[in-house]
Amino acid sequence: MEPQAFDLLSKDDPTQLLPVDQLSDRFVELLGLPSTDPEVRDIVSMLHAALGTAWETDQPEVLNDAFGFARGRLEVGCLAYVGVRELGVALLAAASSPLTTEQQDDLRDLVGRASAEPAPAPLPSQERLAPSTSAYIQHLILGDREAAIALTRRCATEGMAVAEILMDILEPAQREVGRLWALGLISIAQEHFCTAVTEFAMTDLYPGMFSGGDSERRLLAVHAPGSMHHVGLRMVTDILECHGWDTTYLGGNVEFETLAGLLAENRADLLLVSVSMPSQISSVRAMIRAIREDPLTRDVKVVVGGRPFLVAPDLVDAVGADGCASDARNAVDVCNQLMEVNHDGQR
Repeated sequence: MEPQAFDLLSKDDPTQLLPVDQLSDRFVELLGLPSTDPEVRDIVSMLHAALGTAWETDQPEVLNDAFGFARGRLEVGCLAYVGVRELGVALLAAASSPLTTEQQDDLRDLVGRASAEPAPAPLPSQERLAPSTSAYIQHLILGDREAAIALTRRCATEGMAVAEILMDILEPAQREVGRLWALGLISIAQEHFCTAVTEFAMTDLYPGMFSGGDSERRLLAVHAPGSMHHVGLRMVTDILECHGWDTTYLGGNVEFETLAGLLAENRADLLLVSVSMPSQISSVRAMIRAIREDPLTRDVKVVVGGRPFLVAPDLVDAVGADGCASDARNAVDVCNQLMEVNHDGQR
């Protein structure tokens, strides 16, 4: 008997995926992957979540991006050399057997569209880096925390604004570290070390960040439930603080039922939500719906950010957000635009 991959009554209820282990067993068998390898299990879990989100929102770009990531990680780990279409065929075969004919046709169409998209690069490309950013990254790779912190301190002493250090050195450094990890050029332990140093550098810059004045623009920042990537949102929040916002960084694991109260208590004009994985989209949509349904917070603007929204821009409307930020500099523009006073003097 084929392992069940979905427990779907209709396409209107697409989130009832059966346990990922059952999908994983069939998927790894079809592609001949080592079933006990933790990397393989993580990849299948990610594809499982991307499939559910793409199905729920009708956004094949989410699944296409997941295929590209999976292909790159399998290649870097010398686990398999497969293309997007092969991944799509295996995922479809593993997922579709228990579905009705109509559901199978819908799923086949979705996976087909995701596989037919221009194949995403299996590995990220390098961006052009400023000399100071390259030097900072080199210190990180060599494990020299003192030299990395000394560089950011020197930049601040020489007159570089804190926001510029964050946007022009630390943010691109984090992207480059992620690229090196994706290429297999640094280990996950090195990646964690680099992130820890960057977080220390951000904390070290705090004394030059706060003006001490009150701001009429207030925001709260949260991660989608289950997010393991925190430094990006912290950086965006700090940069907005530098640009005159009164910010409160709440981090992750904020309960839906308390978020509206926190927004009201802080008299927040805006909520920032960071999303790192497709599996978090449903939770973010529920979070925003709860805010909209509360009369005290229904007018709070919501800005989302993270890779799922970059590869599938229509997800912004699907979750009910007011805007999306592609990076820290863009976040400042988006948040300020949402707060512009209209001709009647109302926000």
